[in-house]
Amino acid sequence: MPDVKDDPRLAYIVQQRNARFEVCAASGRIILVCEDEGSASHYASLLNEAHRAGYKSGYRDGRNK
Repeated sequence: MPDVKDDPRLAYIVQQRNARFEVCAASGRIILVCEDEGSASHYASLLNEAHRAGYKSGYRDGRNK
């Protein structure tokens, strides 16, 4: 899994701990726990995409004021 420190565009990553997969925020906070890596990766992708879309949209809104 890519590390947030390696790619600052990733706000959420998947970490494996004790036979479970945790979707974690860059701050280390656990957002979601899954039994399989595929589900956790899918949720992390969705969260990262939403984060990117929200950041870009907020930047445009702030710039136009």
